[in-house]
Amino acid sequence: MTRPILARRATLWLAIAFIGWALYLRPTILGGPASYVLVTGSSMEPTLAPDTLVVALAQPQYAVGDVVVFHLPTDGPAAAPLVIHRIADGSAEQGFRTRGDNMAHMDPWLVGPADVVGKSVLAVPHMAPALILARSPIMLASLLAGVATYLMLGWAFHAAPHAAESLPTLRRPGPIRRVAGSARRL
Repeated sequence: MTRPILARRATLWLAIAFIGWALYLRPTILGGPASYVLVTGSSMEPTLAPDTLVVALAQPQYAVGDVVVFHLPTDGPAAAPLVIHRIADGSAEQGFRTRGDNMAHMDPWLVGPADVVGKSVLAVPHMAPALILARSPIMLASLLAGVATYLMLGWAFHAAPHAAESLPTLRRPGPIRRVAGSARRL
């Protein structure tokens, strides 16, 4: 296959991947349906180990056995940004009782449907170190510098052939010939 065909196919696959991400995995902060949560505790072991990245999607309803991400329904010192536990009992009308897989007892709170962020649909283990590194200022600056360099070099290499075509063509001087006592270049 030629380079232009490969480039078009790669662009097409990237466009399809981006559209899929935008429809199904775009974070809620960007208006999408997905929430991304890093597991930090051991309450969900062995199902979810610490440093696991969990993708949770909002569902129309939740059932007993679902692993859900939710806001704690308290404003006290026990409040955490997000908790991920399994629904052990209850209903949407009465509230859900949750429990970590590694815990012997149920959680002391009732989780209402409005508190549930989403159901776990994807878990990627050992992602915390990579995400922490990727979010560091030096990595973000390096990424932006690399993209800027790529764009500038790409523009320079693509602009060079067009710029060369617009320049006047200079003839190289030919050999000197002697013609009846004078010299002239051809």
